[in-house]
Amino acid sequence: MSARYLPFVLILAAYFGVEALAISRARHRTKADYIYPQLVAAAVAIERCGEASPDERARFDAVTARERRRLVRELGAGEPPPDSAEVEGRIATLRGAAEAELVAALETEGCDGPSARRSLGHFRIYKSK
Repeated sequence: MSARYLPFVLILAAYFGVEALAISRARHRTKADYIYPQLVAAAVAIERCGEASPDERARFDAVTARERRRLVRELGAGEPPPDSAEVEGRIATLRGAAEAELVAALETEGCDGPSARRSLGHFRIYKSK
């Protein structure tokens, strides 16, 4: 390889390195144990700070149920597989933490705070999926 191709190769390697880093950092955002707490917080936010039609709420609840089933599959995929009580306990812990965090944020920031806006935004996104 001649020296004139070296800058091109270095730029290409740097580009793929940056892309690999971005993918590895964003991978957790597709996991059910990341998404499900967001859905729980969105449900709390819409109950306390927003309004949703029955149709919107039904679509959102369907998405939440689908993500919960996915979370059960992901949590039960270990070796050896955990029993259902352990999986349900872990889901209850995730749910409780998400609810408590948003309730505390709503008490300090109110419905106009960034936590409420973010959770209401999640509701708007997930109701249409």
